[in-house]
Amino acid sequence: MNYMEQFQESIRNNQEDTMTREESSRVHKEMEKFYASHPNYRLQANHQIFIDYAEQSGGSELLTAENMSLWLDVLKGQLAVLRETPDEALNNFMQDNPAYECSANRALIAERVHQTNSSVSQAVQSLGNRLAFNQNAHAVHNAQLEQQAAVRSAEMEQYERNVCIEEIALDWSRDAFSQNVKRAKLNYLPTEMLRSQAQEVRDRRALRGMSAFDLREHLSKARQTTPAPAVELPVEYTRETIKAMSPDEIRKLVRVYGNDQVNRRLGYIKPEIGGFVREILV
Repeated sequence: MNYMEQFQESIRNNQEDTMTREESSRVHKEMEKFYASHPNYRLQANHQIFIDYAEQSGGSELLTAENMSLWLDVLKGQLAVLRETPDEALNNFMQDNPAYECSANRALIAERVHQTNSSVSQAVQSLGNRLAFNQNAHAVHNAQLEQQAAVRSAEMEQYERNVCIEEIALDWSRDAFSQNVKRAKLNYLPTEMLRSQAQEVRDRRALRGMSAFDLREHLSKARQTTPAPAVELPVEYTRETIKAMSPDEIRKLVRVYGNDQVNRRLGYIKPEIGGFVREILV
């Protein structure tokens, strides 16, 4: 190849590069127009899907915002869809993270999301210290979250108490008046004891539903099972709480936690005096 041929080849290559850059810029503008009206499709993976489909259909010159909208039905099974638009994602992020809420932060995050097609969380992470952070708003928000968690925990415990009380009361008697009296007494018991009594009710119900053969099998296995170590008596069972219980309730408490633990909580000890065990109130 002589000098003139090399020069002409160089001109053709430069023209092709110029056309490629111009086409790339045009495609980018068309995609931005499309994503402006269809923000849920703004994902990096979707860019290549549209470009490939345009090439298959006749060339990149077919890739326009209008055609991309027409291709949605054809490419529906291939395109990824955001669960929320970038604006919605940014609003949700600010709602969950009020320490970042300010117009300057919103502008920086929105720009980074737009430039990199990343998520809001990724944009925040990459921006790092460039974002303003309100420590007071952060502390207030955390306090609110802790309060909400405490309320939910209390509501869940109260729901569990109500379920246990109802199960125990219905098992206690068929008489409505007796059931109401039992419910009133149960309201003063610690949650742990309600759980234990309700479990006893469920166990009895399960035993009543067994056939004679199944019951024998169950009793046989129970005799062969090594007794589990006694469960530690919870601190909420104070001396005053136990003394306010009925004899039946105390017997159930002893079955669950053991006689020694209940006596110790009541303040009784069992010293040996002259070979005899005597209970002494301390």
